[in-house]
Amino acid sequence: MKDQKLIGWLKKVTPKKKMFFGFVCEGTLGHLIVQPSKKLRDDALLQAKKDGKKGTQVKGICRGTLKAMEFLFDKEVIKGDKLSDRIEKVSKQTAVAVLVSSCRPANAKELKELDEEEKDTKVAEKPEGPEDAATDAEPEPVEPEADPGADELDIAGWQAAVQAAVADLKALAAKVVSTRHDSAKGVVLEISDLCKLLTKHSAPEAHDLDLLEALVLEHDTISAAEEFPPQFHKVEIRKPLLRALALIRKSQDATRVA
Repeated sequence: MKDQKLIGWLKKVTPKKKMFFGFVCEGTLGHLIVQPSKKLRDDALLQAKKDGKKGTQVKGICRGTLKAMEFLFDKEVIKGDKLSDRIEKVSKQTAVAVLVSSCRPANAKELKELDEEEKDTKVAEKPEGPEDAATDAEPEPVEPEADPGADELDIAGWQAAVQAAVADLKALAAKVVSTRHDSAKGVVLEISDLCKLLTKHSAPEAHDLDLLEALVLEHDTISAAEEFPPQFHKVEIRKPLLRALALIRKSQDATRVA
């Protein structure tokens, strides 16, 4: 059974809204805790220990999104890549799939910021339930974000692929709405989130390419969209996006050789 509270707190993590996490290493997996304050996180870790979870504990903060979440911990008691694998497996099994973009010890400056942030941290409200989800019938348009390093890469093909994918997804959303099915609202909301995510990354930097490739390969909404019957609406966005990323890498390699 999924941990609804953990799902709620993970979904509240954003690039600007950090959460405090704790991880208890047990065997090859472990126990993940996410809370809005350091005190609540530490209390939950203490309770976990009382409940018999006595493995090595890792503490830190997480920020980002479900498809690109960064975990910073205050002390390296386990290698970041191993912790990253554990977090992804445990979150998928017990709550919701999380793609870890980075998992590393926080530097001195970041640790200081965390301490200062804790002084002003207030206990957040309970996570929103499914009934609190947005009710918009169509995906909201999002303007591409400017990226100062984007001109170093040949991203024209990627931007065209993103634009085509978003247009195709919006067309799919409109058809889903027209069915008036009970599940339509949830499907449209997932499509809207994917459109926002793709548009947000329409001007990537070189260090974003691996993450974007993982996102395109593993995003559940892309898989679900492409599984719709062709007679309802044919969607093919994964291959064009992957081809566009491959072209960026090819142009990048050619530039290095030159």
